[in-house]
Amino acid sequence: MGKAMASYKLLSELIRKRRSVRSFQQNDVISRHSLGLILEAAKHAPSARNLQPLEFIILKDEKQKERIADACRQNQPKTAPLSILVVGNLELAGKVGEISSHDITTKEKGEKMFIYMDAAAAIQNMLLTATALDIDSLWMSSFDDATITKAANIPKSHIPLAVISFGHRSKQPFSPAKLNIGERTHYDYFSKKEADLAYLETCRQINEPNGELKTI
Repeated sequence: MGKAMASYKLLSELIRKRRSVRSFQQNDVISRHSLGLILEAAKHAPSARNLQPLEFIILKDEKQKERIADACRQNQPKTAPLSILVVGNLELAGKVGEISSHDITTKEKGEKMFIYMDAAAAIQNMLLTATALDIDSLWMSSFDDATITKAANIPKSHIPLAVISFGHRSKQPFSPAKLNIGERTHYDYFSKKEADLAYLETCRQINEPNGELKTI
């Protein structure tokens, strides 16, 4: 039990330590070794029916990084020393229906749901691995799909799913308070609970142009 708790404490520390960082140090470098470890973590994420429909584009060219940043409407893909574009193979993800043993796992679910779940699992592995290596990160999924698709020469059979920027923070990021898990926990059935939505203002301010929350 002692060993299990030690492992839990280490993982819990990484989960709590990871923050979305929007300001990276200039002239920063992420080593090829660290990049390899981050990608290796993505490889070991769970995947629906083990189809592994994700591919990763390492953004190195400065002009290409600027194109991707413009598509994201955010500067981090061009200011961070390393950014990775996560791409999903829709044709491969859709095959989940062909190899499933039951009729509720369908091609449509593979293309419209499982591929995003696969991406989320892989990205979380990448973020936590980066944190363990003392590398900060920012996960972006809001962007102009058409612009990224064209800029990265992504075929019609694939879709862009996320851009992740990695580097070392130039200032301490804000750590927003989290909702009490009891407010979002139910047993057996969904029970209506009156949510305090005041925190939404905090969410808005975090995304102000300066990239961090100034006041609550």
